[in-house]
Formats: sequence, structure tokens, C-alpha cells
Amino acid sequence: MKITFNKKILIVKGSSFDPKWIKILKKNFNKNLSFIDEKKFNLNFKNKDNIYGIIGLPRNKFDSNKLKLFKNLEWLHFNGAGIESYMDPWLLNSKIIITNGKIAQGPSVSDHALALILYFSRNIFLSRNSKIQKYRGIGSKIRPIELRKKRVIIFGCGGIGNNICERLKSFGCYVIGVSDNYTSMIHTYDEFHLYEDSHKLFKNADITICAAPLTKFSKHFFNYKLFKSMKKDSIFINISRGAIVKTNDLLKNDILKKFRGIGLDVTDPEPLKMKNKLSKRPNILITPHIAGPSDHNRERSYELIFRNIKRYLKSLPLINKVDKEREY
Repeated sequence: MKITFNKKILIVKGSSFDPKWIKILKKNFNKNLSFIDEKKFNLNFKNKDNIYGIIGLPRNKFDSNKLKLFKNLEWLHFNGAGIESYMDPWLLNSKIIITNGKIAQGPSVSDHALALILYFSRNIFLSRNSKIQKYRGIGSKIRPIELRKKRVIIFGCGGIGNNICERLKSFGCYVIGVSDNYTSMIHTYDEFHLYEDSHKLFKNADITICAAPLTKFSKHFFNYKLFKSMKKDSIFINISRGAIVKTNDLLKNDILKKFRGIGLDVTDPEPLKMKNKLSKRPNILITPHIAGPSDHNRERSYELIFRNIKRYLKSLPLINKVDKEREY
């Protein structure tokens, strides 16, 4: 199928945008593309009616009032997986198609989740600031744990959740998936439950991993009541969005002390203040929202952009289309 019409797509490129892919995109779609540096980009430029798609619109420059002036805008692509900050009522009710970078970061984020789990299961957290002699004393009281036969709940069974499940099954874990919608019936999940039926499951979980998108439904899903019901000496991991956890509830002493370990790549607010109690606890590891990057995730992102430009210009369905009702 040939490209039969000419529509202009604006690509906002950051300083790290690979020059190789700029050449590839220009070679294939030069008549349809315009590039602008992220530092120079704003929504106040002329010739708005010529723009039909915008790729890589930065979060800090998203303004629905200005986007309304793009009378022919049909498509917005956001490079990241999380799009909650773009869920403006006007955009949700518009006919503009939204795509994002979900699934592309699955391998890297799932690797990070596993690293956080092993940090606590193998007692690495006990030796972090200890001398070997002191660690041996602590280690004799708190034994490392095996992942084999541990019950794991993955909250959110999208691209990231499925990748986490695949890795944990290789460790011999019993994996329970929880999501807002039915997922594919793949052999890696031992059980599957919907959000509304899941609350009683957490009391028996050795490890709970939050991998869900932030939506109206998932916001503050992990609150004091749910944390209180969780198994003593279990592990809690969050590698999706900080606001899915009610941070003030997690800060309560009876909650902090009950967990063997809490691994957070995301927090709310983000970043936390240096004096925040979560930053000082020995059984908590906070990484600065670094689960997504890897040596291959950008290549997958560029490939997605390439394929979607090609599909858009051929009037084909786009990959990674966001469901506006579900907000992901």
C-alpha cells in the first residue's frame, strides 16, 4: 500500500534523539515530517493548521488550551508509558488518537523489579552499610529467602507485568495476576483476578509488585487498610507510578516495620524530600525512577515511532493506541 496523501507530522526531538533514526525517518517520510529541538519547542508557532500529528510532546509543555488551536490535529504520540498527566478532559473527549511507549519498556522495567526483589530476598540490604563481621551476625538471625514456591501478586498485567511474570516463573514462583481487564490466558500466570476481587489475596502474598498504570481507579489503591492486611515479612515493590501508593499510609510505623523490604522506583511526591522517613529506613530501597532506560529501550521506541508514522500515512490502525476510557 502506497502513501497517498500528504500530512505534516511534527517530531519534537530531545538532545538524546539518535541521529541515525533522524536520517532513517527523513529518508522514508521526509515530505511528511518536521523536526524541532525540544528546547526550542512551544505550542505558539505559526502554520498550526498544517500539523496533523505531534510526536514527543514534552510533559512540561503540554497545554490543552493551545492544542485546541491545532484545528487539524489527529494524532499525539507520547514517548513514555505513563500518560496520566496528559489526561485532560478536552483531550479525552476529542477525536485525537493517542499512542504511547507502553510495552517497549517491559524488559528493562521487569529486570529492575527483579533486582529490587533480590536485593531484599538475598539480604543484600543488610550488608549495604555493614562490615562483613557485623553482617554475619545479622545474617545468622535473618536468613535469606528463596524465590522458589513464593506466592507473588503482580498488580497490573500489561507489557511490564507480563515480563515480570515470565522472569519470576523461571525462579519457580507461584504467580497471581491482578488487572482491571481479562488478560491473555498464558501459562505463566497460575491465577488471575480482577481488581475488584483482589483485596483478600494480598494477605497470603510473599511478594507484591505494582506494575499498573495510574488511573482514577488505581490511584491510592495501596492504602493503609490494604498494607495492614498484607503478610508480615513480605516484600512490596512499586515500579509503575508513585500515586498508586498512598505515601502517608506507607509511612505509618506499623506498616514500615511489617515488611521485610519495600522497593520503590517511583514515589509520590517525586522526588521525596531528603528528610522523608522512607529515605532513612534500612528495609527500604528507593531508586530515582530509573527502571525504564536500558541499552535497547530507545531502539524499540524509535522502531515504534517509525512503524506508526508509516501506518498513519497509510490510514492504518496505530500501534499502542491508548484507550481513553481506561486511561492507558
